[in-house]
Amino acid sequence: HEQAISDVVRSAKPGMEFIKDCARLLAEEGKHLSFTTRTGFPMHQFYRKHDNKAQKVWMYDRPSKTYKKDGELNPRVFSDAVNAIKSVNASSPNIIHAQDSTLLMNVVVALRKQGITDVMTIHDSFSTTAGHMQIMRHTLLEETRKLYDGYCLFTELLEQVKDKLDDWTAVDLPTVPRKGNVAGVVFNLMEIERANYAYM
Repeated sequence: HEQAISDVVRSAKPGMEFIKDCARLLAEEGKHLSFTTRTGFPMHQFYRKHDNKAQKVWMYDRPSKTYKKDGELNPRVFSDAVNAIKSVNASSPNIIHAQDSTLLMNVVVALRKQGITDVMTIHDSFSTTAGHMQIMRHTLLEETRKLYDGYCLFTELLEQVKDKLDDWTAVDLPTVPRKGNVAGVVFNLMEIERANYAYM
């Protein structure tokens, strides 16, 4: 699946790597990745290293057979150290989830202003009554354009990461991925409201 995505959605991989590089810089300084979206929605990661500590669970006068290994439990004991591997690997999906959540909130507010309150959302899935579908689709496209018009997620993330680093001039910052012409296609954000296959 990862290879297929890399082959088909070629512009996604540099973006994912850029976000992971930002998270890696913070993890190297023992800091968790956090990000505030354009509308002020906060995203915080909090992945810490842990050890498993064996502990016997007794039932009266003998180890409980309810648990494996003669009544042994292995609860996690967390430290304050950042789990760099998990932080880096989770950074890209978490940033995208934050963006999706921001869009979701913007769409719900915009629909309410139009008198539509029969809305159900799950992550990045939207639904409403049949009579309101065209309005919802138009609102989704309009709010998507508004969210990214004049805004670069990668540039904003890099600026926020720089603010958190001890001395950003002393580290090798990742380069913001190139935008515009991707695989011969020039993406024009202003045309998204005329897209035939977005949010079907």
